Amino acid sequence: MLRVVIMVCMVNRVLKFFTGSLSLAVVRRASSCLLYIMALQVGMVTSVEAVSYTITDLGPVSAATDINNKNQFVGSMQSHPTIWLQDGTTLDLGTLDGDTSLAIAVRAVNDNGWVVGQAANSSVSRPFLWQNGSMEDLGSLEGDVNASGNAWDVNIHRQVAGSSTTLSGIRAFLWQNGTMKSLGTLGGDVSEAFGMNDSGQVVGRSTGTNNLTRAFLWENGTMQDLGALVRPYSEAKDINNNGQIVGETRDDNGQQHAFIWQDGIMQDLNMPTWYLDTWATAINDVGQVVGSAIDIYNQTHALLWENGEVKDLCDLTICKAAGWDRLRLALSINNNGSIVGYGYINGLVHGFLISVSDGLVNKIPEANAGLDQTVITSTVVQLDGSGSADPDVNYPLTYAWEITQKPVGSNAALSDYSIVNPIFITDEIGDYIAELVVTDSLGLSSVADAVVISTINSAPVANAGVDQLVVEHGSAVQLDGGASTDVDNDALTYAWSFIERPAGSTVVLNDATVVNPVFVVDTYGYYTLQLVVTDSYGAPSVADEVVVSFKNLLPVANAGSDQEVVVGDEVQLTGSGSDVNLDSITYQWNIVSMPEGSQAILPVVAIQNSEFVPDVAGSYVFSLVVNDGLVDGVPDNVMITVTGIQDVAFAKVSELYDLVSAIDPGNFRKNKKQSRLLKKISKILDLIGSEKYRPALKKLQHEILRKTDGCFAKGFPEKNDWVSDCEAQAQLYPVIKEAMDLLQRLPNSTHGMWNAHREDRKEQWKHINKKWGHNKHMDRKDRRPRL
Repeated sequence: MLRVVIMVCMVNRVLKFFTGSLSLAVVRRASSCLLYIMALQVGMVTSVEAVSYTITDLGPVSAATDINNKNQFVGSMQSHPTIWLQDGTTLDLGTLDGDTSLAIAVRAVNDNGWVVGQAANSSVSRPFLWQNGSMEDLGSLEGDVNASGNAWDVNIHRQVAGSSTTLSGIRAFLWQNGTMKSLGTLGGDVSEAFGMNDSGQVVGRSTGTNNLTRAFLWENGTMQDLGALVRPYSEAKDINNNGQIVGETRDDNGQQHAFIWQDGIMQDLNMPTWYLDTWATAINDVGQVVGSAIDIYNQTHALLWENGEVKDLCDLTICKAAGWDRLRLALSINNNGSIVGYGYINGLVHGFLISVSDGLVNKIPEANAGLDQTVITSTVVQLDGSGSADPDVNYPLTYAWEITQKPVGSNAALSDYSIVNPIFITDEIGDYIAELVVTDSLGLSSVADAVVISTINSAPVANAGVDQLVVEHGSAVQLDGGASTDVDNDALTYAWSFIERPAGSTVVLNDATVVNPVFVVDTYGYYTLQLVVTDSYGAPSVADEVVVSFKNLLPVANAGSDQEVVVGDEVQLTGSGSDVNLDSITYQWNIVSMPEGSQAILPVVAIQNSEFVPDVAGSYVFSLVVNDGLVDGVPDNVMITVTGIQDVAFAKVSELYDLVSAIDPGNFRKNKKQSRLLKKISKILDLIGSEKYRPALKKLQHEILRKTDGCFAKGFPEKNDWVSDCEAQAQLYPVIKEAMDLLQRLPNSTHGMWNAHREDRKEQWKHINKKWGHNKHMDRKDRRPRL
């Protein structure tokens, strides 16, 4: 690579030799060559695989400002506020209160498709929230209709962060459920909020008592100064769900530096020397950062930082070959690695979408901490993370649990923080919150998922029903929230609402408060609705969504029910799948996690019903994905809990002890036979616990079975039977045989296996004697032919 660059520089020298002078463009190219060589020598430039990214032109006079994890993105097109939908269509967001004189600046879109921004005319600007086809004025901090404001970000909980003018100056605000509250300042007159995450943490900039501007993090009612790298100026632009913050600061020369802040430390996002100013605008949950930089020719370039490297997005996508002059600003990046912003084609502003080719970027795994539970104190609670999955199937997953909240005075602790299903004991009245983070085999960790264990009341779980397919306009669609549940069996109330409708649709529900509302589709496209259920104590559920569509819907996988088996048993994985579009389904099994030391495999994975043989005790988690010929559905997981043969054998002999103890003493042939039989069983339990399986098997066969099997062998109690009642023997015999079968499977039990077959061999001898007769004058060898 270095040789190639040097040759390019030499070409410029040859041009000078023949022409006697150099054009400005050639001088710039020569300077770039020297700088590039320097960068290669210090290892600041890395190669990129252009084929891993594609770039889409969003059209002239357009710019995209934000993108959510459903690949919906917002911005402006021909000066109109626009949202680009998942199916590739666009929707004009309209104006605030129908006032066409207002200029609309669109800032952000969340995963529910809600959009925030600023509507402004010549005298005032107002923060707005757009949802379900209508735009709402969020107001101002002091209720002044002439006050200005700006909404910069919105999270999945419909919280909005922005800023509003007040009589005391500009203040950052947090808006929720119609109420706007001030976040305060660091001591000065100005604060502005630019970004927030789904936990409600807000970042931005604020002046202090010395009137210097600093980046801040606001959470739980407190604003924290994040500091600065060199000079006291800094501002924060975005925060992800892991608490990582990005923004910009300045050095002593006034040069801008992009930074990342995490765990209380601010670090410079280092840049090659040919960039003079850099700033970061967004960070996703994977830790990828986008922003821009100004080069030595005063041109701005869109950039991507990942894994300690920085990449020019134009080089990453070979934008020149697609007709782009330059990609100027990268404004947002989602968890799939898709990036939006704007650049230039033939000198005109064009919005761009950069998409990652499937399989080339590791996607973040998804933790599932299981369902909330309501229990009483002193209950052993088992958590369940088996629903966690990875969209790239980079298995096995590793698990990291943490109890993040517990009642005052509680000493509750997890039995094991690193397994799929740890346990703990509720020792005080109140709520316990446990969080789970899973990490894929490439080291990428999920966002934490929480489960609440309450000794008071647990929130219900909403179930909006299965997605539905509509085949024609005017069809009546009945929703079904009947599968919603409450672990406390409290009465539920229902609240349905549309969160996405096709452009131009005016459809409404006939009753949004019943379990089975109906609506009539009036426009082609997607209808997304959500259901929230509330229990009789006023605790609301997390919203659940259902999609009614004219298009292909994801197939649904069912990996079967969880199972409990013994080491060495052949386990059948019984999968199934369904598809609303009635497409043919194919199946794919994957191993999500296994106990340490296991070498178990799935011999066939591309099949509906697979099988495996567990070789180590513990929990095995398998994932089933179904495909309808177009897309994969959401994986469904099943957990197989495997117990060691020794443990099961011990439990079976313990069961035998309990059965013998429960027999009426009058059903024993002689006094003290019951106590003697119990002592013999106790000795067998001691032998199993000491891993002496052969002696345990022999005692079970000779000292227990032969004292209790007369009814099975002859139909009546034999004289050597200690238990004289056939009904009692019928309870004992199958348990004894099961215990013997288990012990025969354990090491050093081969001799016991020979003894266990002696009765079969006796029956064979009886058959032979009957066939050949019992003539005492016959030779013994003739009378009993060799087997």
